[in-house]
Order: sequence, then C-alpha cells, then structure tokens
Amino acid sequence: DNGVDLTLHLHFNDYPGHKYNKSGKYSGFTVYVPDSQYSNSRASSELGMAISKELQKVSSISNLPEENKEVVPDQDLIAVGAKGTRVGASVLIEYGYIYEPKFNDAKLKNVVLSQLALQTYFGLRNYLSTQ
Repeated sequence: DNGVDLTLHLHFNDYPGHKYNKSGKYSGFTVYVPDSQYSNSRASSELGMAISKELQKVSSISNLPEENKEVVPDQDLIAVGAKGTRVGASVLIEYGYIYEPKFNDAKLKNVVLSQLALQTYFGLRNYLSTQ
C-alpha cells in the first residue's frame, strides 16, 4: 500500500517446553513466504529461495517437521498487504531457535549473526540481480 518493493521480517524462533538455559529439540533456520493464494507468492518464493540457498552455506534448515523445507509457504505470518493485494516480495526469516548454543555464547553469537546477515545480503543481491 505504501509502495514498498520488498519486505524482510527477521526473527528468532522458540519452542515451548525447553528448560531455561537449555537447548530444545529443534534447531535451524526457516524462510517463510506467502502461499500461492497471494499475489506476491511467486516473487516472495523466488526471494525466499535465493536467501535460503545462501543461508544453507552457514546453517541448517530447521529440523521441525513442518519447517524442514527450503521455503515454507504460509497464510498468516507474512506481510501480504491490505486484503492480500501486496505485489512486492515479502519473506520472514527465522534465523534459528533462540536457545541454540550458537546464539547463547556471546563470542560465537557475534560471528554467527554476522554470517547470517552476510548470507542474507548475498541472497538479496542474487535475487535483485535477476529482476
């Protein structure tokens, strides 16, 4: 509605039931895109795939069964505009589960976050170079 060409949502996942300061049973990143009923599904899926391919160079795809894909189509999590009319690409990246050791160790976390940011940039660059 505001002429935004591309929307990125950057998140960390969590899963209930793990003890405080202990790793849970799930790990890895997920890239969500609007499902096929939305007008921005194709562009979003292309962007999501480009980012996912780059993130896989430094991290694993989520091992939660419903998230264990290169991109996960969804109806609710992604910006689709008023009445589902958004045209520009929209993706939601969950870089991993907040309890994963790589995010709890202060020294490691800075390195990992830099790698994830760089790979996201590479995915964006690859997508935009084809447009």
